[in-house]
Amino acid sequence: MNQDITIRKFTNSDTESCAIISNKLGWPMTVNDWNFASVLGLGTVVEKSAELVGVGFIWPFKPDHYTLGLMIVSSDHQRQGIGKLIMQHLLDAAGESQIRLNATIKGLPLYRKLGFNDCGFIHQHQGYPTKIQMPPNANIRTMTAIDFDNILIIDKAASGLDRSTMLQLLAKFSSGIVIENQQGISGFAFCRKSGLGETIGPVIATSPEDAQDLMHYFINQAEGFLRIDLEIGADSYGDFLTKAGLPMVNEIVAMKKLKMDNPTTPNSNIIALVSQALG
Repeated sequence: MNQDITIRKFTNSDTESCAIISNKLGWPMTVNDWNFASVLGLGTVVEKSAELVGVGFIWPFKPDHYTLGLMIVSSDHQRQGIGKLIMQHLLDAAGESQIRLNATIKGLPLYRKLGFNDCGFIHQHQGYPTKIQMPPNANIRTMTAIDFDNILIIDKAASGLDRSTMLQLLAKFSSGIVIENQQGISGFAFCRKSGLGETIGPVIATSPEDAQDLMHYFINQAEGFLRIDLEIGADSYGDFLTKAGLPMVNEIVAMKKLKMDNPTTPNSNIIALVSQALG
């Protein structure tokens, strides 16, 4: 390794440097976005001559699952093996667990060499939404603390993971809503300030109608730029989002590195991601 290069754990003092690098590369992430991601994850940083030049994160979810993301190398230091160094460090930390990431085009060759396989596409929709009339029978209300146990049950049934820590953090810094039917809560969604404006996600619902109503609600509440990342298999909502002023602007390759006994089929109840990095 180059003697000028140091690899270490991410610390809170790195958020500003990461925001500067990400914005230079066209990723509109704020310091608050980096703070949100770093609270939940394990970050690896590479410095060259004491300058932060690369970063990557993994986020653990029980049982035995990680998501990997925010893989960034500054433009002046790309194609020098820094991305591979960070990836290997993160993979070593994850061990034999299942790992999912959502890949940029530039990152695809490296991820495939490291054993990741394509498993679908994430559709990124964003723009300045147009307010549209809500269906009169949409039974949506603000999420309360009393709802949280049911939210965790619904989320675990959809994701197969314990994402309680992430959802608790979202509840503190986001607007949350639930939709109900005669049996109780049938879906939920969050919307938070991030990037150029706000991001809707996750959206989890047991029916297409409920999912659309949840997105519809936050679209009508938005006062500026809005983004939503549709999960694998949820591209059928693309026309609805486009008509609401949120066209698809990017298609991201979802990838997994699997243990042999792990399933690959996504759960159809997950409509939108928390973020491309967190899944």
